[in-house]
Amino acid sequence: MRSLVPSCPLAFKQMFRALGLRYVLVSRHGQLVGIIKKKDILEHIELYHRKGASPAHPHV
Repeated sequence: MRSLVPSCPLAFKQMFRALGLRYVLVSRHGQLVGIIKKKDILEHIELYHRKGASPAHPHV
């Protein structure tokens, strides 16, 4: 298993593309806390593009 810590949605998008992933399991202290789907990241990025904000810094 690999540990990766992307800092923003665009980093997740690059990770999904580079590794050919569709899902990423999220864990904290060895416990599963969530699942991130590629589709969710792409929708999040699209939402912020429509609003004119950066997905990496949505409050800027």
